Amino acid sequence: MVARNATKITAPAARKDVFNPQLGQWREMSWHPDGPVYYRYSVTGSIANKLIQVTAVGDLDQDSSLAVRNVLYSLQDDIWQELPPPLSSETAGDIF
Repeated sequence: MVARNATKITAPAARKDVFNPQLGQWREMSWHPDGPVYYRYSVTGSIANKLIQVTAVGDLDQDSSLAVRNVLYSLQDDIWQELPPPLSSETAGDIF
C-alpha cells in the first residue's frame, strides 16, 4: 500500500548526496537532515494528527538490493518520539 501524498523514493548512489527536503512532508516538519546523506528519506502520515512514518532507502554496497527502513514517530510534548515497530513488517505499510 502506498501512503497518501507519498513521493516515490529512489536510492542514491553509494556516495553522499544533498538532502532534498521536498520529498515527503519534510517541509512541514521543524527538522530535516542537514548536509549530505547516504540514504533518501521521506515522511508520510499526518503531522496534524501527530503520527508520521520516516522511510530511508539506500544501496550503499551497490548490489541493486535496496535497504529500506521505516520508523514510526508520535509527537508527544512537542518532541517526536520513536514508536515500537509493528508486529509484522508486512503490516507497516497499512498504517497510513
